[in-house]
Amino acid sequence: MLTLAQAIEKQTVEVTIDGLGYQGEGWVRLDDGWLSVRGTLPGERVVAKVEAGRRRSRRIWGTLVRVVETSPRRGDPFCSAFPACRGCQLRHVAVLDELAIKSETIAECVEKYAGISVDDQPPIETIAIRGAARADSFRVRTGLTVRRDDAGVWHVGLRADEQIINMVECPALADSTRRAVARFEEALSTFHPKFDPEIRLARIAAPVHGHGYVELEVEHDHDGYDPLIDALDKRFPPSFGIAIVDGRRKRRHIRGPTRIRLPMADLRLEVGFDDWFHATLAPAEVLYDAIEEWLEIEPHDSVLDAGCGVGTIGLICAAAGAHVVGFDINPSSVETAELNAMSNELSVRFLCGGWERVLRDLTLAGERFGTVVINPMRDPLGHRPLAYLPRLECRRVLYLGPSAAPASTDLATLIDLGFKLDRLAAVNLHPATYHVMLAALLTR
Repeated sequence: MLTLAQAIEKQTVEVTIDGLGYQGEGWVRLDDGWLSVRGTLPGERVVAKVEAGRRRSRRIWGTLVRVVETSPRRGDPFCSAFPACRGCQLRHVAVLDELAIKSETIAECVEKYAGISVDDQPPIETIAIRGAARADSFRVRTGLTVRRDDAGVWHVGLRADEQIINMVECPALADSTRRAVARFEEALSTFHPKFDPEIRLARIAAPVHGHGYVELEVEHDHDGYDPLIDALDKRFPPSFGIAIVDGRRKRRHIRGPTRIRLPMADLRLEVGFDDWFHATLAPAEVLYDAIEEWLEIEPHDSVLDAGCGVGTIGLICAAAGAHVVGFDINPSSVETAELNAMSNELSVRFLCGGWERVLRDLTLAGERFGTVVINPMRDPLGHRPLAYLPRLECRRVLYLGPSAAPASTDLATLIDLGFKLDRLAAVNLHPATYHVMLAALLTR
């Protein structure tokens, strides 16, 4: 068995991939560590070039040179940029096999971090678009690196080491988003090579054809961006908002709407520049259908939507007749949620604040919720906020964790608090990537 030092010295190695990491990379166990190779699958015999100078503790990385023996799970990625691009880590895996891999990830995380053996877990369901093909395009927003080379040529796209992967033909982007990216590239291409706006990132969203926004992230906002703004103004319709945000997060709204329409869950929704919303709308629709089926909300149920964002889940529950309170730490999202409630003529009380403070205040106020929906960020909430759930007389928790490992840690805490794990699912919100949401229904 190779050692780390031997693999580094050989530079190019032929190895058999032992397993798949949580970020979609294949890995090989070495005598004193691991070699990770992107774009490979368990069981494959591959030739890899060890990346010089890239080492993290006992792990080194390699670049795939060629596949000697192919896994039956390998399929056509339908993307010419896949070997270099790191945006879709599982695009070379058939859709059904991708779902199986993500279900395995959920099972492993729940076993490792929640302490529930695979045999004792409820059957893992999959929440995903049925009949999807690898070439489907779902992503409606993206962040683009903007760089000008020594010859004055602009490169716009996804950064992969020293390369910029062009996104105009990206199979992951929705048609409306690809058109918006192409318009942005066209605007940049009109400028003289000496024009240097120093753009750190361009955020583009187009959830509805002809509607969206373009936001330029820069170090310092100044009049030097005016030529680019004029070029964007000519190429994007008035229904696109345009803004610049500087290094202090101060935004200058240039023109167009400050909020854009978001078709979701049969609701009239809008989102603003500061609001988080799903990057992939069609897979999110499947998730919201599953949430309705899992919760079976009835009139007069009491629901707490914790981490409510722009209010979608709370509004779904309110439409079914439930009494709903939602909260989020983002003031902009709370404002947006209130506007969305008014637009849909639904009564939901939204609060702004952090998890522990709001849960404590609701407990002290004597409020009670039979169902709590938890939609955190990628870190575990921990014992302190979750300990308020029994005091709120919560009998049922729907936990939607964007990262399986932190979510599983919180599942262990909920079980310690007396909850029982009834349902478990792998949610494929981001097809072709390693990302998988853990959905869990617990009762007490």
